[in-house]
Amino acid sequence: MQRILSKLVLLGLTCIMVVQAQVTGTLTILSDTVPLGRPVDAVLVVKSPKNLSLQYPDTLKDFRPYEFIQLKRASTEKGNTRVDTLVYTFRTFEIAPIQILTLSVLALNKKDTVINLVLKDTIHFSSRLPLNKNDSLELHYHEDLIPIETPPDYISLALFICLVILIIGIGVVLLYKPVKRWIIKRQIIKEYNIIIQDIEQLNPSNIEDYTYGLSSAVKRWCSEGLSFRLDSLTTSEIRILESNPPDILQEELAIILELSETADRILYAGITPTSELPGIYKQKVIQVMKGKLDRRLKAIR
Repeated sequence: MQRILSKLVLLGLTCIMVVQAQVTGTLTILSDTVPLGRPVDAVLVVKSPKNLSLQYPDTLKDFRPYEFIQLKRASTEKGNTRVDTLVYTFRTFEIAPIQILTLSVLALNKKDTVINLVLKDTIHFSSRLPLNKNDSLELHYHEDLIPIETPPDYISLALFICLVILIIGIGVVLLYKPVKRWIIKRQIIKEYNIIIQDIEQLNPSNIEDYTYGLSSAVKRWCSEGLSFRLDSLTTSEIRILESNPPDILQEELAIILELSETADRILYAGITPTSELPGIYKQKVIQVMKGKLDRRLKAIR
């Protein structure tokens, strides 16, 4: 019985040796040196029988302590022989001067390992530090206390910002209406001054244009606040307003109607007024416009 077991063991060892002789390989790192953290390629070439199943390293743990990046594989067959070429890309974070990459290839026979082919290659670590270090500098000690800056008082800063925002808000609430009134009054006074400038530019020697200019100016100014424009009405339409006056004073409507009638008499009847009349009309117009200005300014709330 012992002889039979011995023969079986010897036969198994013989088969393994035969298979091992048929599986050969080489591992070559394609660089003599490798910097820290830089990728480098290694080529694994394995020659084996065609019908033999091989298991190659392809996981992170197969490359420890190196970091596996990627794998490129190619195979060629010739007769009963297959040649597998595998290009591994890895990187190292080791700082040993000489480093060894070890890869194991398993030959399987019906899921049983027949051979474990171990291949190695070495590579030199390329340090980025200078080879000749200058250690001649003396070491000086600084024993003074390091000044510590006081951190900002964020609570006080936040309270200050809130106080500023509160003051600005109160200021806006309190000043909104006064500022608004001031802007509106400024706009009204600006419109008044523009119309007065138009009146001052009228030529008294041209009675017709002068009268129409005064009439147009006072109508334009007194139309503010009305739902219609007085300068778009005829003399007859203005006369009708006397029986049902709009939101306008009687004296304003009277001077408007008088100027309109005078302009019509000059244009259609050819009547020439006296030389004093244009100056009298100008004073009346400015007086009416000034009264309208005061009422508009007082009406602003």
